[in-house]
Amino acid sequence: MTEKKTIAPKFFYYISLEENCKMKRSIWTVLLALLVISMIGACAPAATPAPKAEPTKEEAKVEPTKEEAKAEPTKEEAKAEPTKEEAKAEPKAEGKVTIWHAYQTGSSEEKVLTKLIDNAKKQYPNLGIDVLQIPFDQIFNKWQTEVAAGEGPDMFVAPNDSLGDMARASLVLDLDKYLAGKLDMVAPVAVEGMKVDGVLYGVPESAKAVALYYNKDKVKEAPKTTDDLMKAIKGGTPTTFFVGAYHLFGWSGSFGGKLLDKSNACIADQGGWAEMLQYLVDLKAAGAKFQSDYGQAEAPFRSGETAFFANGPWALADYKKDLGDKLGVVALPKGTADATPFNGIDGFYINPNGKSIDQAVDLALFLTNKESSQTYTDEAGHVPVRSDVKASDPLVAAFAEASAKGFPRPQTTQFANYWTPFGDMFTKAIEGISKPADAVKDACTAMNTANKITAAAGGEKKEEASSEKPVDLTGKVTIWHAYQTGSSEEKVLTKLIDNAKKQYPNLGIDVLQIPFDQIFNKWQTEVAAGEGPDMFVAPNDSLGDMARASLVLDLDKYLAGKLDMVAPVAVEGMKVDGVLYGVPESAKAVALYYNKDKVKEAPKTTDDLMKAIKGGTPTTFFVGAYHLFGWSGSFGGKLLDKSNACIADQGGWAEMLQYLVDLKAAGAKFQSDYGQAEAPFRSGETAFFANGPWALADYKKDLGDKLGVVALPKGTADATPFNGIDGFYINPNGKSIDQAVDLALFLTNKESSQTYTDEAGHVPVRSDVKASDPLVAAFAEASAKGFPRPQTTQFANYWTPFGDMFTKAIEGISKPADAVKDACTAMNTANKK
Repeated sequence: MTEKKTIAPKFFYYISLEENCKMKRSIWTVLLALLVISMIGACAPAATPAPKAEPTKEEAKVEPTKEEAKAEPTKEEAKAEPTKEEAKAEPKAEGKVTIWHAYQTGSSEEKVLTKLIDNAKKQYPNLGIDVLQIPFDQIFNKWQTEVAAGEGPDMFVAPNDSLGDMARASLVLDLDKYLAGKLDMVAPVAVEGMKVDGVLYGVPESAKAVALYYNKDKVKEAPKTTDDLMKAIKGGTPTTFFVGAYHLFGWSGSFGGKLLDKSNACIADQGGWAEMLQYLVDLKAAGAKFQSDYGQAEAPFRSGETAFFANGPWALADYKKDLGDKLGVVALPKGTADATPFNGIDGFYINPNGKSIDQAVDLALFLTNKESSQTYTDEAGHVPVRSDVKASDPLVAAFAEASAKGFPRPQTTQFANYWTPFGDMFTKAIEGISKPADAVKDACTAMNTANKITAAAGGEKKEEASSEKPVDLTGKVTIWHAYQTGSSEEKVLTKLIDNAKKQYPNLGIDVLQIPFDQIFNKWQTEVAAGEGPDMFVAPNDSLGDMARASLVLDLDKYLAGKLDMVAPVAVEGMKVDGVLYGVPESAKAVALYYNKDKVKEAPKTTDDLMKAIKGGTPTTFFVGAYHLFGWSGSFGGKLLDKSNACIADQGGWAEMLQYLVDLKAAGAKFQSDYGQAEAPFRSGETAFFANGPWALADYKKDLGDKLGVVALPKGTADATPFNGIDGFYINPNGKSIDQAVDLALFLTNKESSQTYTDEAGHVPVRSDVKASDPLVAAFAEASAKGFPRPQTTQFANYWTPFGDMFTKAIEGISKPADAVKDACTAMNTANKK
């Protein structure tokens, strides 16, 4: 707390964009991308508005060996999960806070804010909170003017439309030190959406992106692909689209288009965009209408005359009133790739001149905690960005999917010059004034000219390559790996090293294989002695320990701006205490292998699996604290809170253990010997086996086309297997550090990653690399929902007590609840919690 005086921290909120969009078609928007990952959730109607019309111009691996699978992974990390109480237990706040917002009068958003402010007043009885509404078309200018004069509110909530400009002008507070360790439950893509040049400037609240609304009375099934939509239009389905550089942007991704390279030069004319424009022209020729007046484009959909309309979640509440149960939402159709609508994040920003900064930050965290976010989601239709908040409304969930695949809205000055030339491009191409390729070329040239930059031939690909291959790379680099002799991984690495030698003819590259059970100890011993190779490739199992012991190089300055195509969750997996220590290569998580000869359909839920087991489907599971961990998520279980105290005994884990006990009672076998558990699946005797992608090549040889893979079954929530990241680490004592970093980037670039994916079955972490093998794609899905492997010292004390817990519960030695309690107590005792 900075003061205890009665000061007026000011915090401002923005008004619903949907109303403003009717008045002005040039308005700023908000977007997103979850991931989720990892693991990110679904969402609901009437989100904090983004524009209905376009925004203004200004807004601008070494896989585990079988032995590793038999033993539990190394014990060195831990991820902090907040307890329910922690989300509520904000620091005591005193003084007075003034909040500005721009939600429409009487809107669901305003009602939710009022409710949450009432909750906050109960939480902080000594804190005065005043709320002030500011029209959306004034709020950004008013904030900037007042803050620039040393005045203004202490905080406000708004889209990240102008975040880049505000951050560069020092009109929002750098929140890195205030939010450290407090956003663990927020999707990495949402946190990134609140950053400018790597610095955090906002507390994320929700996400938004354009998706495809449809009228169920007009279409039998929502179009999932561009071909599906074209077929519907050719079949006479009435449709009108709004022509605007914001609303139509996402279609570029459906055809593989990219807007900018890493130097912020426009590269839209280098592929994808012309194909997208041609598709829109063909849709028009097939019968679809395109309207440059937003109101006229939207009206026939709202009245039930047309079947489709592309728009964002800010319009959901209105459309629900118009169409009721007939309303549906689906992500923009996929073409050769997923659509990539602008992905925006709404959140809270703090005034750097504020006299009650701590109170403002605490209030922002309260208004975005689990309970508040769930209220925003359930009652205002916001798309949640927290992994512990789910949307019960399938329409909101569809927007969450759209956001997860979206393109994070750039915060650069160069992006401000997108709107006018590309708005003209869409109009000229769709009206037949210019051919698609010419329209794109003209727009890109205009954008680059305005930004005084020239796109290099090869665009983003060339830029990426140039960042990965210096003009003159010389010297010698030694790399260690632990891929099995003769394995597909070893063959791929050999192939990629040969490619690197051609790319860097003056660089000597020596490769040495080290057994997996020795590579970590050997690296640590040699590097600690000031020796060792220049780099090695390995899972992030021991990353926390190595980083804390200074046995791997801090790569922040080496990799700045060079991992734009890598999933945020993979980048986070290479960090310890916020510092980047590795170049991500691939991901891994446990999923459920199945034999198609034994089951007609893969089980998607825990009930499906139980039904199969009760029906006599032969199954054996391996009992281990690594392989069984993911089932805890299926029942909503959490392992740790933010202080790294075990909270497994507070819900979910006992239910998970009871489920496993019930599976055993229904006929499933559980085996503590890995070989004996795996053997009957490989021989075709059993139907299921839970394991990771490192076993895929072997199982393919064993079962051929009979092999299937699906994510671990969902219960009350998604399963959360450990999500590990493999990558390359650099020796801090190395004499060829720059060369080693360049080589690591080369071995993880688009072409190399595609080779790892296609020929070694690795799960890619790059957004521009896709798995053609459906089995690998299934592991990608499992990884996306996984729990990032913790890198804290406390997590090391998970393995033994929880390994005992699984054994005791499944063998009937302890009741599930007692087994969890004992394990949690043992872990906390070992960690002195």
